Amino acid sequence: MLSQILKIKETHNIQVCDVAVLGDMISGSIHKTIQVENRENVIEQVMKVCDLLTDFIAKLCDEFGEVTFLSVAGNHSRLEPNKEDAVKDERLDDLIGWIIKNSLKHVNNFYPIDTIDNTVAELEVAGQLYYFVHGDKGELNQNGINKLNSMIGMIPYAVCAGHGHKFEVKDINGIKVVYNGCLCGSGDSYTIEKRLHGKAEQTVLVCNSEGIECIYPVELS
Repeated sequence: MLSQILKIKETHNIQVCDVAVLGDMISGSIHKTIQVENRENVIEQVMKVCDLLTDFIAKLCDEFGEVTFLSVAGNHSRLEPNKEDAVKDERLDDLIGWIIKNSLKHVNNFYPIDTIDNTVAELEVAGQLYYFVHGDKGELNQNGINKLNSMIGMIPYAVCAGHGHKFEVKDINGIKVVYNGCLCGSGDSYTIEKRLHGKAEQTVLVCNSEGIECIYPVELS
């Protein structure tokens, strides 16, 4: 993925890279079938993800003049399988984000962004306001977007989300909603049973003062 990002950087002459991690960085223990199929236990996953992401972002810092980083928690990293029993702020994604921020705090052009809470963040990109959520806290339809705007007190240009296991873009009352692809793709028992199909991919947005200039869905092998 790094090589593809660098090609996009050269094509558009980009100097600032905003990295948004939208949750589900690990495949936790919320479903028994997922737990059985995982190659590593949850602790091993956390350690591996921290190593991979820290190394990846460090390489981005070598290539871009400025790199920002934000992370919101997904539902797969909660500690309780039953979401009704889970504490909102007990998500292992938060631990991963904290480790990455502390591992790279010595890098001069690395700028971690504080979240509003662990489920939502905001960032101004080229003068336009973007919200970042995982997407498990209600559907991002007209009603869901209105609730999000009311909670934060502003109207964004776009909302970026994960959770859906596939890349998608839609417009809701003039607000762009961009769903990031799933890093691990689909094909396990849970995604097959839920008919959640999508390739392993991530999404790169090229943005200017008017908003999203173009979108690159980056497929992963």
